[in-house]
Amino acid sequence: IPTYLVSRLAREHVTVVLSGDGGDEVFGGYDRFVAAAVSRRLPAGVARAARRATGVLHRDHGYYSLRRRAERFLELAEAPVIDRYQSWISVANRELLDELLVPRLRDLAIPSSVEASMRIQYERASHLPSLDQILFANLKTYLPDDLAVKMDRMSMAHSLEARSPFLDTALIEYAARIPARGRVGVRRLKPVLRRAFYPLLPEAVWNRKKHGFGVPMGKWMRGELGTMFVDEVLGLGARTGDLIDMGVAARLWDEHRRGEREHGFRLW
Repeated sequence: IPTYLVSRLAREHVTVVLSGDGGDEVFGGYDRFVAAAVSRRLPAGVARAARRATGVLHRDHGYYSLRRRAERFLELAEAPVIDRYQSWISVANRELLDELLVPRLRDLAIPSSVEASMRIQYERASHLPSLDQILFANLKTYLPDDLAVKMDRMSMAHSLEARSPFLDTALIEYAARIPARGRVGVRRLKPVLRRAFYPLLPEAVWNRKKHGFGVPMGKWMRGELGTMFVDEVLGLGARTGDLIDMGVAARLWDEHRRGEREHGFRLW
């Protein structure tokens, strides 16, 4: 949605644009990469204690919500880092997916099937440390199958040509020689890229916080879009009833509406 809108706006002025797609995958720019790097060093006992302590944090649903991020980070504190990462990127974790599907479809929810596309890539990079495996899997799945497709379709919907300099083959091959621990900064994201461009950028840009290019789905789902959700998904005779347990979907909607949990993208 935001890519469609910004492409429409850009096309009013130009016919060709540069896109930053690939910068996060190539140079380790996602917060979840940092979480994976930190989680490898966090003792399980400390993680369990911290998980219990998250209940005292203020609950809010903003992009930088400390409580929401802490709960996500500590959700599977005892699990291997790859399993924890899979949980962070999932719309519905293994338990919820099994709950959500109607009984006749629950065989589809087995991890070996749902997570196959990522697991294949982890296996291909299994000779590397876990953080390198995660970056490699993102480069081979999320980037070409989601981000690049989105940009191509939304820009061409407005006859706008988009170019992605971070996807230059030589640049990717060069960056791939740097171990993931050197590309994923714990204190500051994308340290290699920041150092390279420091002399060229205003300090305000160089120090800017990471912010994804998304929409306030949680807020929308508590407003007009939520009304549509109730009508289309929970309404009598809704087609989703053949696939999804309506009681579980209604529970998620109720938790979200009351502000107890953040389910915006799950509901979407």
